[in-house]
Amino acid sequence: VFAFVTHAVLYLQFHAYAKHFRNESSQPLTMMAPPSKVPPTPRLQPFPNKLVNGQDLPPNTNTPLTDMADMRAAEEEALNKPGWVDKQKGIVRLPIETAKQLVVQRGLPVVQP
Repeated sequence: VFAFVTHAVLYLQFHAYAKHFRNESSQPLTMMAPPSKVPPTPRLQPFPNKLVNGQDLPPNTNTPLTDMADMRAAEEEALNKPGWVDKQKGIVRLPIETAKQLVVQRGLPVVQP
C-alpha cells in the first residue's frame, strides 16, 4: 500500500512540475551563447555545413586521404615559408631552418633566478 501511494504521489508531482515548466516562457538564467553554425576544423567530410548567414555550403567532396594531404601541405607551407603573422605589429613567421640557424648564432636567452 505504501509503495502504491508513493508511486501515485511521485507521478502526480512529476506531471505537475512538467505542466508548470511547459507553461513557463521566460528565458533560462544561464543562457549560453548560440554555437557556431560551422564547426571548427577538421570537419566530417560528406556532411553539408551552413554559413553564419544561413546559406548552405555544398558537401565537401574530399576524402579523408585528400583532406589530410591538403592539411599537411598547408602545415608544410606554414613551416617552411616566411610570412606575416601580424603585419601591423611587425611579427613575421620564419622558416624552421632559418629559425634554427638564428638560435645557433645568437644563443638562447639566459634567465637569472
